[in-house]
This record gives sequence, structure tokens and C-alpha cells, in this order.
Amino acid sequence: MSEPTIFTTQNIRITLPNLKAQVKLIPFGDVHRTSPSCCTKTWLEFLRQAKAEQDDYTYYVAIGDLGGLLATREREAFRKAKLHDSTREVFDAFAWEKCQEFMKEISFMRGHLLGFLEGNHRWVFADGKTCNQRMADAMDCPWLGTVCYYILSIGFETRPSSIGVDLFMYHGKPGGKLCGTSVNQVEDMRPIYPAADIFIMGHDHSCYAMRGRPHLYANLHGDKIIVKDHVPWLVRSGSFERAYVPNVSNYIVGGLKRPTALGTVKAFIGAKRDQSAGGDRLVKDIHFWS
Repeated sequence: MSEPTIFTTQNIRITLPNLKAQVKLIPFGDVHRTSPSCCTKTWLEFLRQAKAEQDDYTYYVAIGDLGGLLATREREAFRKAKLHDSTREVFDAFAWEKCQEFMKEISFMRGHLLGFLEGNHRWVFADGKTCNQRMADAMDCPWLGTVCYYILSIGFETRPSSIGVDLFMYHGKPGGKLCGTSVNQVEDMRPIYPAADIFIMGHDHSCYAMRGRPHLYANLHGDKIIVKDHVPWLVRSGSFERAYVPNVSNYIVGGLKRPTALGTVKAFIGAKRDQSAGGDRLVKDIHFWS
């Protein structure tokens, strides 16, 4: 029996003090924390810096493959194995111990986590829940399923109006050997929800944020047609797994795959006033740093 693939929708309301303030969004994934290839130094430095810079308007989202236990084919083999219940309990206890160790490392994110997305590396407990579902419950945040559409409703204490920033997230497909292939995999998400502002994918370990091709639309203001564009961001959320470490075996070496830059990206999300066409409205202001 194949594992279920679930689409979820989520939203959160955030109130900023003024138009100068911004929401900082940090997607992270492909940590592979239990793998010998995990770059522990880079991961711990990311945590140190994130904790030091965190404020009331900092949010994180986990994009999957956090621990590294069991890829898809390994889970299929495990399901077919005829194990005693006591043996399964031992494996479950070990997996939960690793989850607890991971949650201890990211404990400062509690209250700032948008949720946990599923990846292709995950443990499934005897009760059918995945490690990501269990961690989401323990960290008091949503489980985002396989694919998630997440709306950030951002208001301001100084203005009655607000903005909505739409995220479309999926752990991902393999991006291929060329940079263009990786980008195309993310852009393939656009026709599904073309109005989304940020498309986030992990999986291929690439780490970048780039502007996508604009979508043009027209509005009628009185007798005048105003043409505007909607330019989304295309994001690969990075990784903390090293490639080509001497005497360490992993699939990157086996497949002669290209190494990628370690780390993640940060989005800075706010609003600015648009006083064109005689109006005064708020428009989204989104920038990335990687």
C-alpha cells in the first residue's frame, strides 16, 4: 500500500507595528541530521545565528528531510518486512529519540514555526503518523502534509488595511544536473496556483531565490486601464548535507551528483504605499537574502 499524499491549506495573521517593520521568513530543510554526511558545524551555526537574530516577527517553515531516516524505497522494504511488534517498538523508540534531539536543537523556534512539510526521508510510526506529524504536534504548530498553500495575512497597527502573501510549498522533485533544470522544477508549480507570491521547493539541495517571469494583469481605474505585473519568487530551500566527504558513503557520490552550497535563504516581507493612479494602497514588498 502506497503512502498517502496530502494537500493542506494554512493561514496565519501577523500584525506589524508600522510599514517599516518586516516579517522575516526562513525556510529550512534537507538537514539529514542523522546522516554522517550532515554538516553539523554549518547546521549548528545556522541555529546560533537564527536564535541570535530572532525577533517577534521571525518565522520558520520546515521543508522536509530533517532527520534522514528511511527514504521512500527503504520504507517500502521496511513495510514488507515481517517484524515482531517488540522489534518495531525498538525502532519506533529510536526514531522518536532522534526526533526529540532535533526538537531540542530547534526549541527556540517554538511559537515561530509555520509548520512541518513532509519530505521523502521520514520515519512512519506504528500508529501511521510520520516523524513530521509527531514533531508538529510536540512543537504546537501545523503539519503541512505533502503540498501546502499557506497565506500570511499581514496587518499594521498604523493602518486599517493589510496584505496577503501566498506561499506554495512542496518538498520537491529532483532538479537534475543543470541549474536551469532545478529552476524549471520550481516554475512548474506556477500553473497550479499562479497567484502565489513565493514558490518553495527543497529536495535537490540547491539554495537560491530568484525572481520568476512576470504575469501581467490589467485593472480599470475610472476610464483608464492600468497594467501591472505580478512577479513571483522561485525558491529552493537549501541543505545541510555535505557531498564528497572522504571515506563517507552517500547517494551523492554514488550518483556522481553535483555538490551544492550549504545553508538556506531568508525572505523579508513587508508592504509599501502605492499612490499611483490617484490612489493610496498597500502593495507587497518581498526581498530575499541567501
